[in-house]
Amino acid sequence: MGYYTQLEDDRWKIKRQEILHRDRYKCRKCGCKYSLQVHHKIYVKGRKPWEYTNQFLVTLCGRCHLKEHQGKETKDFVSTDKKIIKHSNPNKNHKDSKRNKYKSNRSNTSWWDYIK
Repeated sequence: MGYYTQLEDDRWKIKRQEILHRDRYKCRKCGCKYSLQVHHKIYVKGRKPWEYTNQFLVTLCGRCHLKEHQGKETKDFVSTDKKIIKHSNPNKNHKDSKRNKYKSNRSNTSWWDYIK
């Protein structure tokens, strides 16, 4: 099951609503109440989006969410044995326009590549 398919799962929708409610339906960075998304502060290899504890999830507006991911050449992942792993972009030459649209001006790494 792909990442975006998982975001359509009812378990994620319930978890997402729980986080939005906790954060009073506004961005925790700028206070905006529009285009809200739930951001995963870390990613654990093999874990489903709804399997994270609430402390690792935060409400951000689309703009702040994009800023949060831009410019990061590596992303911290946590393995199942709780070790932090640095992953570089395995697909840095990928030409998919949907992915390239989120590329940072400072690197060849797209945040998109870290969440698949």
